[in-house]
Amino acid sequence: MARFENDTIRSELRGVLDTLEYRVRLDYLGTSLESGFVCVLETDFRLEEDMDVLVLAPDEVIEKLDMFSRPTADVSALIHVTRDQPEGGVTQPVRIWGEVDIRNGVAAFSGFPYTFEQLSGQVEFDRETLDLVSVRGVSPSGARLSASGVIPLREEAGESVGISLRAAEQARG
Repeated sequence: MARFENDTIRSELRGVLDTLEYRVRLDYLGTSLESGFVCVLETDFRLEEDMDVLVLAPDEVIEKLDMFSRPTADVSALIHVTRDQPEGGVTQPVRIWGEVDIRNGVAAFSGFPYTFEQLSGQVEFDRETLDLVSVRGVSPSGARLSASGVIPLREEAGESVGISLRAAEQARG
C-alpha cells in the first residue's frame, strides 16, 4: 500500500528477498532520484546451517558472522536503510544499520572446538562496527558463557577488538 503526503511517498509492503519474508516500511522524502528516504525492513526466521541470510547487511558484517561454524538460531532482524536529503545539491550516502535478536541458538567459533547451545542475545551493526550488546550461551559441560563488546569491521590503523567474555561453571546439585 502506498500513500502520497505532500512531497513524501509512504508505503508498507511484504515480500520475499533471497528466501526470507520481509515486512518493509518506506518513506521516500521527495520526488527526485536524489531525495532522502527511510526504509525499515523486518524479518523473523530460523537460521539453519550454511544459510545465506541478511543480504542487506554490509559485507563486513557478513564476513564476521561467517567466522561461526554451523550456526542455527531463531532470528529477528530489523534493518534500517536511510539517506538524508541532498545538501548543496550533493546526494548524500546511503547508511545501513540494524539490530538482530537471537534465540534458541547453537554455534561454534571457527577454530574453537566447543559448541555453545541455548545461545541468545542482541547484536547491532553498521558499516563500521559489529556490537555484541549481549550474547549468552551454555557449553555441553554446563559452563555458561556471556559476551559483549565491539568488533570493528574495517581494518583501520589503531583499531582493536574490545570483547568482554565471561565463563562460569554451572553449580552441580
